[in-house]
Amino acid sequence: MKTIVVLGLQASLASPLVAAVDTFRLSGSHYKEVYGESSDQEFSVSIATANGDPVQCANKVTIDAHLSLRDLPSHIDLLVIPTVCKKYVKGSGVNKSY
Repeated sequence: MKTIVVLGLQASLASPLVAAVDTFRLSGSHYKEVYGESSDQEFSVSIATANGDPVQCANKVTIDAHLSLRDLPSHIDLLVIPTVCKKYVKGSGVNKSY
């Protein structure tokens, strides 16, 4: 199983966060189904925020995190860094903990 972590950055766009989770979770299952294998997940996908709290996206959509940065697995195969909408960032330190 491949481990994928999506950073839940404050003021990021919601669509890259949700799209990454949907794409990797479903594509691993569909690949195995197409080739007649088990439908177990091929990818472990998590959204990580600085302290495990939900992320407030640029459009005011709130997305729950699966884990905090201190709880990251020891091995990550892919780290997804979403687009941050600077228009909504109020201060330079909003994502400083990353």
